[in-house]
Formats: sequence, C-alpha cells, structure tokens
Amino acid sequence: RSTPLYSSAASDVYKRQDSDRAYKEAMQIKNAVNTYSIDLKPNMNFASPIPNGIISSRYGKKRFINSTPRSPHLSLDIAAGEGTPIQAPAKGKVILTGNFFYSGNYLIIDHGYGLLSSYSHMSEIYLKTGDYVEKGEGIGSVGSTGRVTGPHLHWTVYLNKIRINPESLLKKDYLQSILQSYKAVSYTHLRA
Repeated sequence: RSTPLYSSAASDVYKRQDSDRAYKEAMQIKNAVNTYSIDLKPNMNFASPIPNGIISSRYGKKRFINSTPRSPHLSLDIAAGEGTPIQAPAKGKVILTGNFFYSGNYLIIDHGYGLLSSYSHMSEIYLKTGDYVEKGEGIGSVGSTGRVTGPHLHWTVYLNKIRINPESLLKKDYLQSILQSYKAVSYTHLRA
C-alpha cells in the first residue's frame, strides 16, 4: 500500500494558500491595469515582442478545459524556444513585475493614456518596476513559468482597462484608421 505524500487536510491547506496567493496577485494586476498616466504619449504602431515567434493561440479563441467551455482567450500566445528574447513593442514604463501563481514571471508596461501591455510565463525578466524601456529593447526571455504546458509568451494589451487584440496594434497606422473611421461616423451623425 502506498502512503499519500500529503493528507487530505494538508492538501486543503495548500489549495487554500494557492487560492489566497492567486487572489492577492489578481488584485495587484487589477490595480496596475487601472493605471492612466499622461506623462507618456503612446505610439500605436507596435512591433512584435517576438518577431520570429509563432502565434499558437489567437485573441478571442474559445477555450475548453476538460470539455467544459471557458472564457475566451483575450490575449495572444506566441510560441518560441525557451530563452528567446522578448522585446518591448513600444516605449513605456515598467509598472509591475513579479513571479505570479498563474502567470509566472510577469511584467506590465505602461505606454501612456490607458494603453498597457503585459507579458507572462517569462523565464527571466530583465527590468524592474520603475524602469523606462524603448521600443525594441529587451524586457525578458520566453519561458514556461506559472501554469503552462510549454514555453511561450502570453501577451495581453489593455486600453482603458479593456483587453484588446494585440495583433491590431501590429497593423500599420491602426489607431489612425480607427480615428478616421470615427470622425467619418461622427460627421455623418452631426449632419443628420
């Protein structure tokens, strides 16, 4: 007969500790995502954080875990080898770093005016909270820290606390095209 490594009571304690840790970290992330700074002016022409990476899960993809439907994937997963450099897609300021239960080695960059980007599962973080970063500068390397099945970058972009598709910002002059569309619609409504 095999003896369990942990008793059921001990297992419950570990589950509770994990749950408490994950909740505290979620609150840290929520507070960071609420950042709205005006000292940085965002450039909406982002570069890919891993130029030669392979997109392994797109934004908006419906997820199933153990055949149960889950929330859509509101980030972009980019697969690359362990240790592949990750670069800043645009200039900004690092506002949060840490080793998180689900996200592993994690970093958030504030690009200004409610535009933020986050990076999960890194094997190494090159920067610390408060550092400024330029577009193309190394911020870390691809890893498989946190809760993952293999090495990749989980890249999330927030605009005014809402997750948006990171691929949109890789399109040339994306923001300009949105603003022009908005102006055209607004002008049409004003004339009506």
